Amino acid sequence: MLKSIDILATFRNKISFQYFSHFLISSIVLFVIGFVYLLCICPIQVKQYNAILQLAHSAQYPKTQQLANQVLQQSDLKQWQYFHVIRAYQYEQFMMTQYPALDLDDTPQRF
Repeated sequence: MLKSIDILATFRNKISFQYFSHFLISSIVLFVIGFVYLLCICPIQVKQYNAILQLAHSAQYPKTQQLANQVLQQSDLKQWQYFHVIRAYQYEQFMMTQYPALDLDDTPQRF
C-alpha cells in the first residue's frame, strides 16, 4: 500500500510540473501575440511616414507606389499598414530584374 502511495505522489508531482510548464509556455506565447498586436495598432512615426511618402512619389516600383498612395489617403496610419507597404516594396524589388543596357556589338556571333 505504501508503494502505491509513493507512485501516486510521484505521478502527481510529474503532472503538476508538466501542467506548469505548459501553462508557462502558453502564457509566454499569448503575451508575445498580445504585445505584437499592440505594436501593430500603434500610429506610425514621422520617419516612417516620410518613407511612405518617398515610396508614393517614386515611379520605380509602380505597384508599391499605388499601394503607398492608397495608404496615404487614410487619416491615421498604423504600424501594420507601414509594414504592408514596406513588404510590398521589398517583394517588388526582389521580383523586378533589371539588366544593364545591351550593346548589340558585344553579343557573341552565331554560326
